[in-house]
Parts: sequence; C-alpha cells; structure tokens
Amino acid sequence: MVKHNETKFQNTVMVIAFLYAGISFILGLLSLWMYFRGGDSVLLQRMLVTGKTALPVLMMQRISLVLVIVSFCSFVISLLSGMALMKVKEHHIVKEVEKKAENEISEDVLLPEEKKVVHILEDNDDAMTQKELVNESKLSKVKIHRILKRLETKKVVKKFSYGMTNRIKLIKKLKK
Repeated sequence: MVKHNETKFQNTVMVIAFLYAGISFILGLLSLWMYFRGGDSVLLQRMLVTGKTALPVLMMQRISLVLVIVSFCSFVISLLSGMALMKVKEHHIVKEVEKKAENEISEDVLLPEEKKVVHILEDNDDAMTQKELVNESKLSKVKIHRILKRLETKKVVKKFSYGMTNRIKLIKKLKK
C-alpha cells in the first residue's frame, strides 16, 4: 500500500512538473514577445503603473527581459525534474519486471518429469523432503535424485541437508 501511494505521489508530482514547464514556456514566449516590442505591453503597464505615470519603455523592456530569463530557467528546471521522475518510474518498472522474471521459469525448458516434481513442490508450499517427494511422485529414489540434480543446475530448486535425507526448496515457480 505504501509503494502504491508513493508511486501515485511521484506520478502526480511528475505531471505537475510537466504542466509547470509548459506554463513557464508560454510565459517565456510572451515575455520574449514583449521584450522585442520594446516592453510595450498594456497588461504589464497596468500591473506596474505607479500613480498616474507609466513606467519608461526601457524599464518595461528590462522587466520583460527578467521575465524571459526567469521563465526560461523555471522551464528548464521543471522539465528536467519531470524527466528525472519519469526515469525513476521507468527504472522502478524495469526492476520489478526483472525481479519477477528471476523467480519464474518457463515450462518449455523443463522435461516432463521435472515439471511433475516442480508441480508437486508447488502443491506442498514450495518445500518438502526428498523422501516425501519420492513417495508422492511414485518415482524411484535414483530418478528423483537425478531430476533434482538437473533442477539444481537450472537453479529451479535448492537442496539442503536434513538429517538422513534432503530438504528440497523450490526457488523458481513455473510461468503461467
């Protein structure tokens, strides 16, 4: 639940960063337009009129230049932060897929007897003794030993010493 809320928050912040980048870009273009018009902007003059006198043209041009610089900087910063958040999200997704792929194996790479052993282990909470596996599979001790050896080399199971027998732990599940 915490990861879900964290991801949701990251997505929201990423969207806000990109929206702010767009707004900053538009404001930068408007400020640039005002700068090239010599600072002649009715809106800017209405906001900055002191008393009854209008600000000089040079002052208006400087204000519009400052707005261009500030808008451009905020555009770049918000765009880069949005892209960084997107990269983090992409990295997180790739990591999850790789983690999932690590714990699964395709049925195509297993022989029928190996699949049978893996299914028996899955039905028994992914672990059981080798003796129990022999009894449940109806295969000989030697056959089970050889199958387990192949599954160990494929890193599907892990064998642990358990008294006079071995404890078999399923590491990778079958892909469905």
